[in-house]
Amino acid sequence: PTRTPTPTAISAAAAEQMAANIAMEASLEATSITGGGLVTNPSRDEIALVHMLDDSGGLLLKQVESFLVLMARTKRPMLRGTMLEVLKRTRKSKTREMFVARGGIKVLKNWLTDSQKESLPEVMSAVLLSLKELPVIKSQITESEIGKVLTKLRKSEEDPTMAALALEVVTTWQVVMKGQKLSAGVAEA
Repeated sequence: PTRTPTPTAISAAAAEQMAANIAMEASLEATSITGGGLVTNPSRDEIALVHMLDDSGGLLLKQVESFLVLMARTKRPMLRGTMLEVLKRTRKSKTREMFVARGGIKVLKNWLTDSQKESLPEVMSAVLLSLKELPVIKSQITESEIGKVLTKLRKSEEDPTMAALALEVVTTWQVVMKGQKLSAGVAEA
């Protein structure tokens, strides 16, 4: 008799193949950030990252903590670019909120500072665009001290593009926080 695979085995194998395809696609997109190429011999971290992804290449809610640990230890610009692509593809608001609440802004601030020191404008702009799209939690912005980095970038005359992007992030956050304040005031009334 022919043994039929269980649905769990099929879906796990299919999910693993899909994750590998998504990781490869994210890697291809990340090459524009890093100038790198395809990952032919993936590192332990790249393999771990694949298992944190949903069907669209975004982050799974249950993997936020692991993703943040991986982000904190990641130094290679190409992998950082891939991880920023994962953030971009993460559409579930609860996952994005948890990323911010668990310290994602602080990690991104460190990446922004590193990429500034290492003269990696593509990574800097990708981090700034990610910051602009993430939910705003005032306590996390304050605790991470990212405002200091953004202010310094905004005032920088070396790179007007980065200064403009930093201003966009700050302006977006101010508008959102003002809206949150107004909503809170209406709810209290």
